[in-house]
Formats: sequence, C-alpha cells, structure tokens
Amino acid sequence: MDIKAVALDVDKTMTSEIDGQLMDSCIRACRQLKEKGIKVIIATGRQCRCIPFVENGSIQPDYLVAANGSQLADGQGRIIRSHHLDRQIFEDIKAYCQKKQLEVFWKFNDGMYAYPPHSELALQMDQLLEHFVLGEHPDKEALPTAAALACNDKEEIERFREVFSQRIGCIDGGYMVHDLDALGCDKGSGLKDVLDYLHIDPKQCMAFGDSENDEPMIKLAGIGVAMGNAFDSTKAIADYITDKASEDGVAKALRKFAIID
Repeated sequence: MDIKAVALDVDKTMTSEIDGQLMDSCIRACRQLKEKGIKVIIATGRQCRCIPFVENGSIQPDYLVAANGSQLADGQGRIIRSHHLDRQIFEDIKAYCQKKQLEVFWKFNDGMYAYPPHSELALQMDQLLEHFVLGEHPDKEALPTAAALACNDKEEIERFREVFSQRIGCIDGGYMVHDLDALGCDKGSGLKDVLDYLHIDPKQCMAFGDSENDEPMIKLAGIGVAMGNAFDSTKAIADYITDKASEDGVAKALRKFAIID
C-alpha cells in the first residue's frame, strides 16, 4: 500500500506508557518519514500548544489535529481551523462541575486552563507544560474548543454523562481524564479534513493510537494500528496490533509495513 501520511497519537503512543517520555525511536521514525516525503500528522486530545516535544522541535510534524479534532494547526502550531463550544454548554458544564467540585481542563486556542479545584494531576501538568494555566481564562468572552474532565470516578463520570450525553461527547482519554468534545467532532473527522486538504485518500494513511479517542481515526485510516498497551476496544477495531509504546511499537509497525527502513 502506498502510504503518504502517518497520523500519530501522543500519550502512550509516541510517549512511553511507563514514564511518559517521548521515545527516541519515534524521533528517528518521524525524521525518516519526512525524508521519504510522507506527511507526519500528530493527532492528540491535547491542545495544540501543550505538546512539549513539538514546542521544543524534537518532532516537527507537518500538521496537528489537536483537541480531538477541534483544532487543526500547521507544524508550527498556527491555528488553521478551530471549532468552539457553544457558550451555553460551556457555562452549564462550568456550573455543574463547580457544584460537584470536579476539575475541568478547558482547551482554548492560546493554551489549556485548569478550572478549580486543582488536583495533583493539574499541579504536575502546570510544571510540565508551558501553556497550561492554573486558573480561568482571563478573557471572559473567549470560548474553548473542547475540554477534559479530570476525574477517575466511574460513578461520577456516569452521572455526568446522564446529564450531558445529548449535548457533548465524553470519552475516556486515558491519564485519568475524560475528553469533552462537541458532538460529531473527533480525531477521525479532524484527520479527514487534513487529508482532504492534502488530497490524500484515507486508504493511503496509517494511524496509531491506544485509547477510545483514537478509534475514529484508526477506523478511517487504510492501516489502523493499536499499541500493545491499548484499550481492548481499540485493539478490537485495529488492522494491526504492535508492541507497547515503551517497546518501540510505532517504529516496529512502520518497519513491519515497510514504511521506514
């Protein structure tokens, strides 16, 4: 198959599921892909300015599908297109989470803002990410593109879904967060927009992921790859299951299909 683009999830795909570090094998693989003229597309639930290895230039993608498809950006992080949440949904979720004392990470175009209370996870992310802010967005008129509910309580998540299921998507993004995205907006739709712009058929794309939010793009791609550390549901819909992220699963799969040497 003539692969012209490779889409890569970030957490537990390009980074180790053990310690969260970017795998050196991914750096080398992305360099080889670009040398071969294959487009490198990073597809992540993160806000586009909250990917350290893109910010520091370790990986230089051609495009970013960020916030699960709500943001599209070029390789320098410049926003091409963004979808903003409806104001009433934004306000209603804020009010609900404040009442329940649930923490939400709101994804705005200029960064990610952690609305209180602030958990240990938020404090860690504040230390790691340059554009992660502990507090509300200073512009009260600004609207986020998406959000992440920082909650690992299954019963609390189910109660949230019961209230908002008809208004916003709520899927397990891993790392103790559930992604909150506009209905119909996901990594599959975002990746399709980029591929259409590049005039690349989805069949000519290879996509890698490990969790529920990766499944739409894994289904879309001609070759959908689940990491060895992926959710069972993600493995079930993949064309191929590679090794774990910490075991160089991305690079091994690319070599398996003769995409890189």
